[in-house]
Amino acid sequence: MLTVLLVVVAIALLSATAWLYSRGVIVQAAVLLWIGFVPYELWYRANCTGECNIRADLVLLLPVLLVVSLAAVVSVIRKALRKRKASRAGT
Repeated sequence: MLTVLLVVVAIALLSATAWLYSRGVIVQAAVLLWIGFVPYELWYRANCTGECNIRADLVLLLPVLLVVSLAAVVSVIRKALRKRKASRAGT
């Protein structure tokens, strides 16, 4: 269980780094969603009273997180490619 939490924190930090690079709205949304998910997950684990193996909340949350994260990755890649193309055109 701790491994999952560490992965979530790593994704949140990676998202924040991507936002510093691109400053895009989609990337910012992904950062806020992941950073918001970390305290929620910590709270959920602290308040689990037994049957926490079946997580209906994740059926809704994870697809949203993954779609927004994928859109953010595409946004960062597109910006990097545009910068690279612009730098090649300038030389």
